[in-house]
Amino acid sequence: MDAKNKQEKPGITNKNYWDSIYANGNSNELLLLDEYKRDYKQYCDKLIMDKIIEFYGEGSILEIGAGNSDWIIRVINELKPPYCAGLDYSEEGCQLLEEKSKANGVNIDVVHADMFSPPVGLIKKFNFVMSFGVVEHFKDLAEVLSVISQYSIPGGLIFSIIPNMAGVNGVLTRLWDKEIYDMHVPHDLPSFIDGHRAAGLDVLWGDYLGSSNFSVVSSCFKEQKSFNFFIYKQLTRISKASWFFESHIKELPVSKAFSPYILIVSRVPK
Repeated sequence: MDAKNKQEKPGITNKNYWDSIYANGNSNELLLLDEYKRDYKQYCDKLIMDKIIEFYGEGSILEIGAGNSDWIIRVINELKPPYCAGLDYSEEGCQLLEEKSKANGVNIDVVHADMFSPPVGLIKKFNFVMSFGVVEHFKDLAEVLSVISQYSIPGGLIFSIIPNMAGVNGVLTRLWDKEIYDMHVPHDLPSFIDGHRAAGLDVLWGDYLGSSNFSVVSSCFKEQKSFNFFIYKQLTRISKASWFFESHIKELPVSKAFSPYILIVSRVPK
């Protein structure tokens, strides 16, 4: 499905940035869809999927910003929804998602559209609308969440996860690549909750997610030869050690300082 009369809403990032990201994407990769359940190195992915499973009840699913997404394919494999769509305003990203879904044998309605100009057929259609690292790229959080909620049926759920740029990962990103840092609004948990409530959403659950994940700052490095990259690699090893501990012994506490993500699950009023 293609967008007509597309009007791109200005954000902190732009379409050219995302097209450049997708240009390096691998769309033919066969995903090991259940690997996150066994591989401690994917512990953070397991935490996210556990929350999706906890809150998804039934019905159709939409991912906003789904260009070349692994998550939408994982969710289909895990939950078997009756209908699933992925929306993105990058033509390159949509093409990659089409190819990836075919390579992995799942059926996705890939929608090339600007979320700020919703295709009529998608308004008030979905039971569960999810986004991964999308809404923090817009200065007016309440506005973008209000737009996303248009895709949900009354009483449907909005699943919003963003990187925690108010903690150590944000400090490192600002230090190592200020341009990347400036593409994000550095929300903490209270400001993220406030944005959802300002959009008229009922917050069901909200918290930091994960004890640490320094690989979140991987986008800061285009080359792998600098001293900063060496420090980054050592930090990722610390995260992996903590995931091994958590996978086999006990979960570590979340925190504003070190948690890699902030997640809110909210309900669209009936």
